[in-house]
Amino acid sequence: MRLKKEWISVIPKKENYQLINSMSGQKSEINLDTLTIIQNLPETISIEKITREYPDLSLESTQLLLDFLTEMNLVFEENITVRLRKLPLIEEVTEKLFDGNNKKSKIAVLGLPYDGATSGKTGTKVAPDFLRKYTAGISSNYLDVNLESRADHYYYEFRNSINDVGNVLTVPGEGSQNFHRRVFNSLSKLIDEGEYGKFIFLGGDHSVSYPLLQSLSSSGVADIIYIKFDAHYDSSGEIEGLPVNHHNYISKIRKLSGVSDIFHIGAREPRRSTYDISEDLVLNCLEDFNENIIKTLKGKKVYISIDIDILDPLVNPGTGFQVPFGISLEDLISKLEQLQEFDVIAIDIVEYNPLLDRNQKSLYNVLKLLEKSITILERIEK
Repeated sequence: MRLKKEWISVIPKKENYQLINSMSGQKSEINLDTLTIIQNLPETISIEKITREYPDLSLESTQLLLDFLTEMNLVFEENITVRLRKLPLIEEVTEKLFDGNNKKSKIAVLGLPYDGATSGKTGTKVAPDFLRKYTAGISSNYLDVNLESRADHYYYEFRNSINDVGNVLTVPGEGSQNFHRRVFNSLSKLIDEGEYGKFIFLGGDHSVSYPLLQSLSSSGVADIIYIKFDAHYDSSGEIEGLPVNHHNYISKIRKLSGVSDIFHIGAREPRRSTYDISEDLVLNCLEDFNENIIKTLKGKKVYISIDIDILDPLVNPGTGFQVPFGISLEDLISKLEQLQEFDVIAIDIVEYNPLLDRNQKSLYNVLKLLEKSITILERIEK
């Protein structure tokens, strides 16, 4: 039998330890002696090998240990394909942006509470639930009210078209490779179920764009144009042994078969010679937006990625990697509105860090961007 030791995460408790299957999210509390035995087991195990290694263990105790590891989905037969019996890819959330049981919905909101791939201050992992907590959602008071005459009547339409499906499961301390695999599986599951045609993703750090696009590409979506509003190029290239992070994920996206073009909009960090962006369209000046973008998008699928550090730090303190002389919220929304006539299939909003957000200035920006994202996807659906 094979023991998947690379899936094991451990968190110390007051007296014992919490053993976590980083792939399935299963958790169980064990004592130090049991933890020591598990950590010292070889990758290929059997009752005979365990009793030979630990002669003081009774046959009954050895069998109980194997049963425990099997129940935790950490042990599998040598000759079978590994299939987890329990895989809670997406966790329910207590506070939702929108009703999660709406059968008419076409748009799914999925939270990605992870910042293990950032090199700066952590905090973006709390953004999805922070946004839920400080957003009232859509009150049922207005379900039977005709709001067609109001300028903001689209709030009524929101309730009929969007569901908050929860967060991708996050295991404390896990690496980006495991979390990205779970993001890939979560979105693939939602796509396979066929209930939703459009998606809004709430990050989290910017590395999550890679597994999301990877899932869309693997699901047969082709000719995707990835439009990134970002102060940074995120193109430091692949370094052997370095996992995908928010500095280098563009190199991975470029290799996806479903992605045909990558557009960098509004980058203003120094452009280094080591950056791998020679094949991408780079628009540092937004005045070039119409000429270079609009004519390219017809007949293509569009994925919009909004890193909130595209905005000027004076009006947007809630992000970890600020670059001076950013654009205004009004300018960004204006550019997004020009994209709503095209086939936008997904939008992610990333790098919002509530822990750095003085006076909740950035919260206002993110909520406005979320509203605009919904209206873009709704109009495409209609």
